[in-house]
Amino acid sequence: MLAEEDVTDVSDVKVDTDKEEEEEEVAEQPETVEIIVSDPQNLGEGRTKTTSYLVEVKPIESSLSPGLIPRSCVRRRYSDFRWLYNSLQVERAGAIIPILPHTHALTQTHRFSKDLIAERLVSMNRFLFRVVHHPELMDAGCLATFLRADNEAFESGKKEVGWGNGSDQGTEEEVCSSPREKIRHAIAKGVKAMAVKTGKAELEETEDDPHFRLIEEYVQNLDVYVKEIAKESKNFVSESHKHADTIEHLSKSLFSLSVTETKEEETVQTPADSNGDASDGLGGSAILRRMSDRLNTVREKATQRAYLEHIKFDEPMAELERDVQAVKLALQRRKDKQMTYTTRIQQIKNRQNALEKLRNNPKPGNEEKLRKTEADIYLAKDAAKSALEDLEKVSKRVMREMDRFKADMHEVVRVSLTDFAEVQIDFGHKMIEAWESTVDPGPKIEAV
Repeated sequence: MLAEEDVTDVSDVKVDTDKEEEEEEVAEQPETVEIIVSDPQNLGEGRTKTTSYLVEVKPIESSLSPGLIPRSCVRRRYSDFRWLYNSLQVERAGAIIPILPHTHALTQTHRFSKDLIAERLVSMNRFLFRVVHHPELMDAGCLATFLRADNEAFESGKKEVGWGNGSDQGTEEEVCSSPREKIRHAIAKGVKAMAVKTGKAELEETEDDPHFRLIEEYVQNLDVYVKEIAKESKNFVSESHKHADTIEHLSKSLFSLSVTETKEEETVQTPADSNGDASDGLGGSAILRRMSDRLNTVREKATQRAYLEHIKFDEPMAELERDVQAVKLALQRRKDKQMTYTTRIQQIKNRQNALEKLRNNPKPGNEEKLRKTEADIYLAKDAAKSALEDLEKVSKRVMREMDRFKADMHEVVRVSLTDFAEVQIDFGHKMIEAWESTVDPGPKIEAV
């Protein structure tokens, strides 16, 4: 009987390696759709006031996909974008999902400010662009619901089991046949998680674990170095802004000085004025104003350089830093699946121990308990097999994602540093020209 099998041998829980894998390979798809988030509108008053955004799906016609994607328009709130992000974490566990930057609107005024809305428009457009062209996410059910469902269908879809509520979609719902069983599993999983966290227990080992330990070590180092690069990119931009601000203050000071000189010249005539000197006819105040104007040109160039440094280097590095956090979340989702599998294996052991006790202490009326415990063991093994299938599917997805992430990361760093260098070269020449324009000895101003 099943109860007499060795509980430490989980070979019967292994997934059939000959089974066709549902997501063995995900091919890169050509861009066939454009997503635009625009037209923010405020609805309601007071505490019920909200901002909605127009989300348009525009098909890009091509020979590969002529007319396959219909056009659609829906309105969504920022919280709906957060729902989509959380739902993708559940539906496509193990995928490296772009992080949607979350700006807290602490006050009612700030919540509807133009700056916050503009900032969210940028982040939502970028988020959706990356999601709809993400090979692991583009066909997710929650994404289709977000992009196409009308308001009533969307609100209904948001309540789907497993979407956006942090639970493991499908797997645990299918194997937990009753509310009582679900509660028992949740408690067992929580106890096991605490034991693993405190070092009193370990996760059930899989054949992929050595590879994932190397990945985790790599990501830990990557996290440190990318944060340093992102920090230095911000420092570059900050220094450029400080440089531009300093030049602006100098320009304003020279202008203020020229105003003072103008007042002085209105009461005292310089020798150049009385003798008709042909040296441009400029007094000291005019020379100072001209130098102030030319410094302002230098300031404009410095400000432009700071802006381009932000766009070309600072923003890509900040996004890369968020992507590393997304990698860590993907690895954590795999850990969650491994925790579920570990809990299922422990349940098999616990139930077999209970069966052993029943058999070693035969009592009248125990036959029903024996049959029920045997049935529970069968269910636990089915649950463990399902959990292992889910774990292996997520593990394969993480490995695919890591290959894609590394290639993308190398390209992002290369392009960003190249763009940054080109900005320095271009504006190095422009700044030299702007500074040369300020080198103007002008007429010699003699003392009155």
